Amino acid sequence: MKFLGLIVALVFLPLASATAEEKSILEKFEGTWASEGDAFGSPAESTMVWSRALNDKFYRLDYRIEMRPASGEPQTFEGLAIYRADDDGYYAYWADTSGDFLPVTAIRDGDALVAHWGETGAKQGRTRYELIDGDKIEITDWILTPEGWRRFNNNVFARAD
Repeated sequence: MKFLGLIVALVFLPLASATAEEKSILEKFEGTWASEGDAFGSPAESTMVWSRALNDKFYRLDYRIEMRPASGEPQTFEGLAIYRADDDGYYAYWADTSGDFLPVTAIRDGDALVAHWGETGAKQGRTRYELIDGDKIEITDWILTPEGWRRFNNNVFARAD
């Protein structure tokens, strides 16, 4: 009987550890992050907050960009996503001030979360959130165009909390 218990532990323990490790990327992102740089061709200040939501069953991402174009009024872009993790990956919905409401599927790639958003035949893109040295997150966004993937955003956020 002990032998059977050992076999079960050796087979299933690594699977349980991989699942726990897979879900921990959102825990690593938890907190408030800030960035200064360019967004959509204008100087900008950006903030991002990852927090637990709805009895810790989900993670919420709040994203805000305050752009200051050289000519014209300052502009604000805001978006939010609700992420759920399970054994197959990460799932979310993204909504923003441009009116987008997009499904998201994501996978973990080391210390990064790679999110694919949108739907075939409609607006599609991907965002890579990569944890750097534990206190920075580099975010790179791409949009799918008829010519292929085009990068439209890249910022490094530092922990602000």
